[in-house]
Amino acid sequence: MVSEKYTTVNLLRTIEDILNVDHVDVLTASEKPMTKLFDLNQREWTFDAVPSIYLYNTQLPLPPRFAKNKTIPKPTHDVAYWAHKTKGLDFTHEDNVNPDKFNRIVWEGLHGDKPYPTVRSGLDLRRNRSLVLKKADVASK
Repeated sequence: MVSEKYTTVNLLRTIEDILNVDHVDVLTASEKPMTKLFDLNQREWTFDAVPSIYLYNTQLPLPPRFAKNKTIPKPTHDVAYWAHKTKGLDFTHEDNVNPDKFNRIVWEGLHGDKPYPTVRSGLDLRRNRSLVLKKADVASK
């Protein structure tokens, strides 16, 4: 039985490792892959999908919140902002959107005027994760 909590970022990290591709960003580089899920001797398993807490800001029909004591974070912009910014992007099929353009839209929507990172350091961010994240947090302020 696997009781470890995983996020979408852990899933992306796992996919990157399986496909042996570069990490898409510092988040996936710093998270653990979901290796505990791949037990070839495991006979049975279950999965409970839990919606992102951000979705509770919407009118979607969602199950009761799992962690009711957590506050629901407010989005950085409303739906009209994101609709305007992504107008003309083709979301009809996976991988139809230009990833560079989409990443910049997301970056600007979440980080405002903070410069978009253009140079990768090449550092292995899997080691000393807490120190790396602490330095990144201090640098962003």
